[in-house]
Amino acid sequence: MGAGVHPVAAQSRIVQKLTQLVGQQALILSALQPSSVCPGSSFTATYEGVNITFGANNVFILEIVDGNGNVVSRCSTASSGAQGSLSCQVPATLPAGSYTVRLVSTDPPFQSSVEALTVLSKPVAAFTLGLLIRFWPSLRKTR
Repeated sequence: MGAGVHPVAAQSRIVQKLTQLVGQQALILSALQPSSVCPGSSFTATYEGVNITFGANNVFILEIVDGNGNVVSRCSTASSGAQGSLSCQVPATLPAGSYTVRLVSTDPPFQSSVEALTVLSKPVAAFTLGLLIRFWPSLRKTR
């Protein structure tokens, strides 16, 4: 595996290539862009259905899954296209940590392999009164 490649993502790409080689049906989820996000921001996932004809009422659902296998968020779009992209907003309340993302189709029902998603800690701005007074002297109390 190359440097900086998450083991789950590397395994997912290997499974995708093997599935394509044997010509079976597969729902393939490509690398997330970006793969590290802050709570409240979005990522985009591209997908491809290999040897699958999706029904007119198909819905693609991106699921964000925690380390215990629980789905913590879902994003969906209706589409019968065999390939495309789906944007998903990470909930603003989602704790920082490592998650996986998978894609599910409804017609016919398929589930993709997973891609890694890292949710970063929210940045926190810190100010000290001493610095504020130095740059804005009018904040000093005068008697």
